[in-house]
Amino acid sequence: MSSEDATPPSTSLRRPHEPVPQPRLLEEKSDVYLVPQEPARSGLPVRTSKAANGHVMVEFGLKLLHAILKKEQAGTIDQKELEMLDPYVSILASLLDSNYVKVVTTSLRCFGLLLRMSLPSLRKHMRHLSQSLFVLLHKYAGAGMKQGQNFELLVLAFKVMTTLVRDTSLCRLSKQQLHVLLTYVERDVYDHSRQSVAFALLKAILHRKVDAEELHGLMDKVATMSIEHEQAHIRSQCRESYLQYVLDYPMKRRMKKAVGFFAAQLEYSTEAGRLSALEMLDAYSNKFPQQTLSHYAPSLFVPMAARLVNDQSPNVQRVAAAGIRSLLSKLDEPSRDTLLSVALAWCKEQMFATRRLGAQTLGLFAEVEKERFERHLADVMPVLVEEMHPDKFQELTMQDIERAKDHIAFMYLVSLTKIVDACNVARAPATQESFGALCGYADTYLLYAHDWVRLAACQFYGRVFAAYTPDEVAAACKPASKVPRSSDYLLVDTPSKVRGLTEKFCSQLQPENVLEKIAEQVIRNLVFLTRVSVRAARLGIDTLHPVDWILKKVSQQAHSEVVSNPRSTLKRSHVFKFLAAVSLDLTRPELHSHLQLILTPICRELEDQSPSQSDEMKQMANEATAVIKKAAGVEAFGAALVALQGKLAGKKLKRKRDKALEVVRNPEVGARKKVKQQLRKKEALKRKKAVQFGKVKRRKAS
Repeated sequence: MSSEDATPPSTSLRRPHEPVPQPRLLEEKSDVYLVPQEPARSGLPVRTSKAANGHVMVEFGLKLLHAILKKEQAGTIDQKELEMLDPYVSILASLLDSNYVKVVTTSLRCFGLLLRMSLPSLRKHMRHLSQSLFVLLHKYAGAGMKQGQNFELLVLAFKVMTTLVRDTSLCRLSKQQLHVLLTYVERDVYDHSRQSVAFALLKAILHRKVDAEELHGLMDKVATMSIEHEQAHIRSQCRESYLQYVLDYPMKRRMKKAVGFFAAQLEYSTEAGRLSALEMLDAYSNKFPQQTLSHYAPSLFVPMAARLVNDQSPNVQRVAAAGIRSLLSKLDEPSRDTLLSVALAWCKEQMFATRRLGAQTLGLFAEVEKERFERHLADVMPVLVEEMHPDKFQELTMQDIERAKDHIAFMYLVSLTKIVDACNVARAPATQESFGALCGYADTYLLYAHDWVRLAACQFYGRVFAAYTPDEVAAACKPASKVPRSSDYLLVDTPSKVRGLTEKFCSQLQPENVLEKIAEQVIRNLVFLTRVSVRAARLGIDTLHPVDWILKKVSQQAHSEVVSNPRSTLKRSHVFKFLAAVSLDLTRPELHSHLQLILTPICRELEDQSPSQSDEMKQMANEATAVIKKAAGVEAFGAALVALQGKLAGKKLKRKRDKALEVVRNPEVGARKKVKQQLRKKEALKRKKAVQFGKVKRRKAS
């Protein structure tokens, strides 16, 4: 069966009309050794025409154009270059309708630079540009556009639109279009990713002075954001926008609301909000026209002044004081006089906080008006004499009231010091009676319990001393028959006043934890009083404390610091400055007579070899030594220093000998001292190990 199936069919079975196949001799035979053809890609064929990739070349060309424009912006563009750039306006305008985001984005970048140039074609294509921008904003300004290429396009579209809105000569937008932009702004000011462009567009709309109800409602929200927003730069943008709104728009009845809103926000819960409100009120003070500022001055002054006493934040108090100074400096004299009468009324109130407020604001008036404040002295000085009387601060002893009294006394002294700086109160004949009473009060406050009050009293006397010369005061110490009569405070009963002030200023250095500012001011005052004593001694006047007495009193403070608190250097550093200043004022013979007394604390510091010795103190002692050496001369200084070193070495040897004899005379006392010394060494070693290796907790035995 298989063989039969394999035989070819017989010719008798072929159809009669079927042609017989002929062999194809010309057909090319396939070569089995050739590499087979690459398989074809399945699916749709790939587009390789210029329509598919043309936008890449367009984008590349736009980037080159943008780079050239950006480079040209840094320099100057001449007329020929402007003519070459003009044809690109139509090309860029047509590219805004492209379907490729990158092409549109780069075109907008180029437009942002071209709009700054005066090109003739801009006006021709401005309508098409504005319409294209609105189409882009409508298409891409939706939710979720916060990153990627679409977001970049949207930001650039807003920037170009901001330029068009700001420059009215380029394009005139209809009211409907401006209202559409307001809706975009109202939505974007709350979006942190688009806030910067939203505020820029808002300022451009405000520049166009668009009057719409939507705008007024939006600005109310912006005012609220300026207080409540967490980020400082957003609060600043809100304040700038709202200030532009207040200044450029006819506010009429809205002005009272604009001022009252920020005045009320001074009670806001967070410090940042209160500071923002103060900065806005300060901006009002700087930008309001004179007539408007005079009308609203009380509405600005009273809330800001209240922050000086009602706010616990030092930053808020400082900004409030700066705002009051700015307000007073911008007001005319009649308006300032009205506010000063308010401050004087506060000084006479019963509440401590109100009196403190009045005291502090008086100083601000003196700072601003300077010598012009002299016209108010007839009204101010009697109030100060009445309110600064020490009896007013010794009535009640409750802790809160005591603190309030301290603040009032401090503020009155500070304000009085500012008044002395601004006007020549210390030497003005018309105010000598009142000024003398105030100086007597300040003398009492030199021994006040609160550090700040003592500091303010010392600073006040520093200003008083600056109005006199040491020679003038020393001459006033002569007997009354030999001195022409004067009503000036420091020239009446001068010896007793100088002696009393010298003693009190020396006592200011006695507290162990004296403030650095107090020590600095006390040393300045003592230098002046010592110069008075030096000149009085030259005139043969013996009614003042001699120079030796002052030098000993001041040097004792350096010794007490070494004994009680050797790690502190505050007193010694100021004592060295005092000794150097006094040595410069003495003549060489006078300095030789006081040289050992001056060098005693300095030499002790130079000879000190204890572990607590400070390199800074040693350097300061060397500097003071150099000043004294130059003033006294090398030979006299060397002799005094050698004698003093020998004296100190003898005292040290005597103490060592007495200590050894004490052990022999009283063995029990010596043994107790030795045990105490060993315990101190043991405790010191423990502390050293704890610092070096850390404290080891030992487990209790069970």
